[in-house]
Amino acid sequence: MSDVDPSEPPTPSSAPSSGSDAGGWTAEQALAEWKRITTELEEAKAAYESEIAPAATAYEERKAPLEEQLGDLEAWFLAHAETVGADEFASDAGKVTISTRESPKIDNADSFFAWVAETSNAALLQKRISVTQFREFQKANPESVPPGVVVEVDRSAKFKAV
Repeated sequence: MSDVDPSEPPTPSSAPSSGSDAGGWTAEQALAEWKRITTELEEAKAAYESEIAPAATAYEERKAPLEEQLGDLEAWFLAHAETVGADEFASDAGKVTISTRESPKIDNADSFFAWVAETSNAALLQKRISVTQFREFQKANPESVPPGVVVEVDRSAKFKAV
């Protein structure tokens, strides 16, 4: 890394890479660079809001009724497929293929888990921990982690200009 001139705010090329030390930066220099970058981001956002957002809004307004019409046609295709007993039909204009995907959801957890235990069908379960329940456990047991659980920590810094 090159030497940082303490009289100039740090530039992206002099910024320390993640995992390294500050490379001669001061907190004042780092804060000045953060402020410069966030100011540029705010300017880019303002340009977007004044130049691009109105066009995006007009597009969404034009697109919404067309998507609604497509939804109505999809409902018609599904009903027609049921009526004619086919999962596929075509014309010179195109082809429709009906597909079905099932997504099982637990309706009665007590009944389901009792059945899993009774029949040894644990393969139906996923191996993951509830984040919400883990946080509750941590509040009650701040120095404890259940066996077999590793806690990954992601830290970030937020900047607020003064």
